[in-house]
Amino acid sequence: MMVARLEDRALRNLLKFAPLAIFALSFSALAPADTIWNVNATFAYNQLTNTASGSFTLNSSLDLVSWNITVAGTNTSADNTYTSVDSIDIFPDLTHLDFYDGSTNQYIDLYFASPLSNSGGTINLLYGDGGQSDNATIVCDGCGTLLAGTVSTATAVPEPSSIALLAMTGLAVILLRRCKKVSV
Repeated sequence: MMVARLEDRALRNLLKFAPLAIFALSFSALAPADTIWNVNATFAYNQLTNTASGSFTLNSSLDLVSWNITVAGTNTSADNTYTSVDSIDIFPDLTHLDFYDGSTNQYIDLYFASPLSNSGGTINLLYGDGGQSDNATIVCDGCGTLLAGTVSTATAVPEPSSIALLAMTGLAVILLRRCKKVSV
């Protein structure tokens, strides 16, 4: 009899949290994860080389939301850091991204062999030709031509529904443990 009352109380406690669980699960359709793409490229100019590394983030609508890309190497005229705070994206689309830093008058153009998506994977960068064509991956005009480079997805940023679902699972485990201690 005592066990049956405790089980009823535990069930009532769980049912109290059902609306919150349903609310948390409803976010899964509304807030899909952002996709983080890592940049890994090597550029050459005469005998000098530079690397570009960092990342940029696309939201579920494939809009660019943030970026942090650093160019560094022996060609110091190409060295720069492009972030969403101190540089701008120019005419971004799913086949190329151009970042321009007005304070240094430098830019990096990334052209992709296939369009970006939220499905992830690895995409090769198109080789540069010193800026002679409209699909050249380069670092500032005449500063560096692509030798090799890719962008690849990292882990996705968890959406609010995943965090809420994890919290609800934790609450359920705590409640169940509490009920077991009371019944023992």
